[in-house]
Amino acid sequence: MSLAKANGSTHRSRTLHPWTQILEVLAFAIHPGSTESTTTLCHWAGTIYLTSQNNLTFDDVDASFLQNKLKALKNLVTNTSAVNERIEQWWADECVVSEVSATTATGYTKNIKTLNKERGKVADLHSRIYKPAMEEFLATPREELVESIKSLRRAIAVTVVVVNNAIFHSATETTGFHGESRILRYLFIVWATPLLTMRAEEWSDEANRPKMVEAFERNFIEAAAGMNLAFGSSQGTCLGCCRALDICRAARGKAGNPPKQWLDPLDMTGTQGGSVVGASASTSYRLHAMSMILR
Repeated sequence: MSLAKANGSTHRSRTLHPWTQILEVLAFAIHPGSTESTTTLCHWAGTIYLTSQNNLTFDDVDASFLQNKLKALKNLVTNTSAVNERIEQWWADECVVSEVSATTATGYTKNIKTLNKERGKVADLHSRIYKPAMEEFLATPREELVESIKSLRRAIAVTVVVVNNAIFHSATETTGFHGESRILRYLFIVWATPLLTMRAEEWSDEANRPKMVEAFERNFIEAAAGMNLAFGSSQGTCLGCCRALDICRAARGKAGNPPKQWLDPLDMTGTQGGSVVGASASTSYRLHAMSMILR
């Protein structure tokens, strides 16, 4: 069942969850030195799920790491310096993307043209996305921010990094999957695992599979509405992901631009590589998502 076609509100204003903006700020802080992708965080039941379109493993990001980041964020909020000073302080001290390395991953020195191009992209990211988001964040009453930061810090017990091999069978499936979609797909697979395991014999009959997948997807949408999910992404939330999160009643950032490529995290329909992926073409993807539970 497609989240894009499910009944529900579309592109509503940001769900009023006190942790959403904080998760956005955290996501930006840990986002790696690349302007070509996003980092997304989601809180559910004491766990922070995090993912990157670049399939990073975030080896150093555990619950303690995020709690320390939140402690630093609380100190920033309570600081009495001017807003612009605090914005630049957080950028310099806490944001990974603010640092542009002069060498490549293999140790070679970058030529000046490449280095200046990368610095230009980071400067654009700072002015176009980071600074407006931080201005909005710091405009929230200080007492509210402090209490929200403290409550989120207490609520983080563990982290789970969502990587490709947990949600896909092949690399060609990943194009068009933004961070929010990656996490929703992972949660769907986790939610469906015990249910499908109990019905393994029924699943073994291939004739049953399409209807079973449709039922699992529909039931997950209903279940997600009660999960109290809260999302935050380093570069905002595109309209496609907004629609999906709204249907699942998940808190999110405010709507961004229409996506150039976007696949539905459940039925895999959408636009991929400039081509439209219809229901028939996405069937194998959907069955893979379920069959990988029993592999």
